[in-house]
Amino acid sequence: MIKFFYFIWAALAGLPFAALRAQDPVLSQFFVNRLYLNPAMVGLNNGVAFNASYRNQWPGVLGAFNSGTMSVEMQEPCLGGGLGFSAFYDRAGESAFQTAALNLHYAYIIGLGPRRSRQPSGNLHIGMKAGFSQRGINWDKLVFSDQLDPIYGVVRPSAAQTGRGTVAYPDFDAGIAWRQDIRHPIYNKTPFRLLLGLSMQHLLRPNQSLRDVGAILPRRYTVHGGFEIPLAPYRRVGSKKSNEKFFILPNIKYEWQGEPNESYNQALTNVLTWGVYVQTPQSLYFGMLYQDRFISTAGNNTRTLVATAGLDVQGYDVDYVVGVSYDFNIRGLTNRAGGALEVNFRAVLKDRRVFCKGGPGGQPSRKESMRRIQDCNNFF
Repeated sequence: MIKFFYFIWAALAGLPFAALRAQDPVLSQFFVNRLYLNPAMVGLNNGVAFNASYRNQWPGVLGAFNSGTMSVEMQEPCLGGGLGFSAFYDRAGESAFQTAALNLHYAYIIGLGPRRSRQPSGNLHIGMKAGFSQRGINWDKLVFSDQLDPIYGVVRPSAAQTGRGTVAYPDFDAGIAWRQDIRHPIYNKTPFRLLLGLSMQHLLRPNQSLRDVGAILPRRYTVHGGFEIPLAPYRRVGSKKSNEKFFILPNIKYEWQGEPNESYNQALTNVLTWGVYVQTPQSLYFGMLYQDRFISTAGNNTRTLVATAGLDVQGYDVDYVVGVSYDFNIRGLTNRAGGALEVNFRAVLKDRRVFCKGGPGGQPSRKESMRRIQDCNNFF
């Protein structure tokens, strides 16, 4: 425990021997947390969507790591795409090292395919995020080396010069995504769907130091993809226009963050997550993903299996998703530290608009109908 506290102090002080390997929080259910994954993914649902998530990682390690997100997003064709707002919170360890952020998201969505088609065969999304973040720490909860006695533990006050309690900074992200339907001769009404995306977070690399030593927040790059494979025709059932869905969905995400530059006292880190989940006709979805730093099996880094399950329920006016996942450590950090529990909730008010009210009788206005946006299935 003493070494842990001394390491935290060295990291915050920016001492030259503290080579950090740290990243933004990595969410296991990234296909649900679209705004956190890529700002270009805002506004995919036809209506207004609300999303909330909570993650508790390694509860056996000195206070654990707790993260949460909340967002509201809306599809506004007359504004050219999607608009959203999000909030983020992260708390690490017993020292209450925490980060909070408020963000505004916008994505311009371009319809691909024949112009006369009522439903586009694809969409190109170009998104931006502008936010304001605050990072802080409770210095009184840290223990420094000059406070320690080899027998009695913490026995004296510290002479260490601590820094500020909080630091605030603006933050900007950008991203691009491509969604494309691929028709099948048998399941003509249920096309395959391809998703490819690229995003870059912390574009301006803001200074996040609490001690004015020039510690920048390094850029984070994310490449992600998914493929929606129908296992049966997509059909309507009942009188409430509900849809019966049966899909298998492979997903992959690779992200890296940091700069191998000694002057910044940072090291490059990366995380690869890949796997598959299944959407059943009974609204249940389940899946398994594998997470590691590299594709190879070399090294002693922590590797996890992520088991996920949830309900994707479609109603007449409201759709909602409730999902839960758990990360099992299979190498590196032992299970004595605990895994990671993640819970997500999403609700979509269908066919609702805030800025695009439509024409007479509630029909889409001419300006709105010119913006062709694909329906969203299974999170993309």
